[in-house]
Amino acid sequence: MGLINSSDYDGLPTEPVSRWLKLKDFLDKRLTEVTDFQNGISTEDLEEYCIVLVNTARTLGLGDFSESADSNIADDHKYYRTRLIALAANLSIKAPTINLQNSVALPRMTKAKIFTQIERLRGMVTEADLSDNQRKKLFAKLDELHSLVVAPRSDFARIMIVMAAVATFVGETTGFVADAPIAVANIRALIDVAIEDEQEEQRLLNEAQKPLRIADQRPRTDLDENPF
Repeated sequence: MGLINSSDYDGLPTEPVSRWLKLKDFLDKRLTEVTDFQNGISTEDLEEYCIVLVNTARTLGLGDFSESADSNIADDHKYYRTRLIALAANLSIKAPTINLQNSVALPRMTKAKIFTQIERLRGMVTEADLSDNQRKKLFAKLDELHSLVVAPRSDFARIMIVMAAVATFVGETTGFVADAPIAVANIRALIDVAIEDEQEEQRLLNEAQKPLRIADQRPRTDLDENPF
């Protein structure tokens, strides 16, 4: 029997860091449960443990586990378990800074569309009749926006603050072309759609995890209603 089945992934969080950490906790517990304390952990279980965690970390973009010429997952469990422990420690210490209530995992295509709008705004800043100081401040805001969007989970509360600052500057500055407010509005709309999609996905996951209630179809008798 393997350490994990496909159905065991169903209850994991959707956010990548939390998803991987919960998976590791699950496998740590399962490894303990199947360990023969007289003979130790079997080679097959250690191999599966490392392969699952290394490959899921790669898939989620959380760690670089490029195999060296002298080491591979099947032959060097101790080496990979040490690296997995280190990765879990690094992710755990960072995890509290991620506010899942105020963040969203932007899809790749959404990020690409937002980056296009940011570059449009950069071009407008370059062409606008602005002072060097004004241009520098706006570029700094656009750099901050780019860093927020490129993150695994984007702090949309912070994004909206940055967007508000950009929008205010654009609205008060006559040096911008008419397309600038449109680019700002497009970014806001893309963020809003991503938030709505993630919230709907989470709602559907929560609904799927609710236990199925089956009505009691057995015929009732007078004795059922009046036991005494």
